[in-house]
Amino acid sequence: MSADGQKNDAEPSEELRELRARVAELESLKEEHRRTLEALGQSEADARALLDARERAEEDRRRVEARLQRTQSLESLGVLAGGIAHNFNNILQGVLGNADLLLQELPPDHPARSYVLDIEGAAQRGTDLGRRMLACAGRGHL
Repeated sequence: MSADGQKNDAEPSEELRELRARVAELESLKEEHRRTLEALGQSEADARALLDARERAEEDRRRVEARLQRTQSLESLGVLAGGIAHNFNNILQGVLGNADLLLQELPPDHPARSYVLDIEGAAQRGTDLGRRMLACAGRGHL
């Protein structure tokens, strides 16, 4: 800005001065990096190859970590499903046992007998489903 408050095109803005200073700093770092590589006896191409290899290794590490996390999540889900299936089977065993006791007490021609047989069949199907869930969770056999 000039003394009269008008913007002077000859003066760079604060942002432009900051950018120029940053460019000069980066150029200086680049030159320092080149001198360091020369002192170590490495070319810039060798350094680039090392950096590329490091970047690939880092990307591989990230992929493996993500895969490990997914595997752990699936394992946790399997443990949870196995616990639920086990509890479900325990409950159904009580239903099956009581249905069996009721069938023993009912005469063969009792009208409620068909309902109890339906209960028993449904509980047995539920037990089979629980066994399959346990097998999928790695805690049982099909």
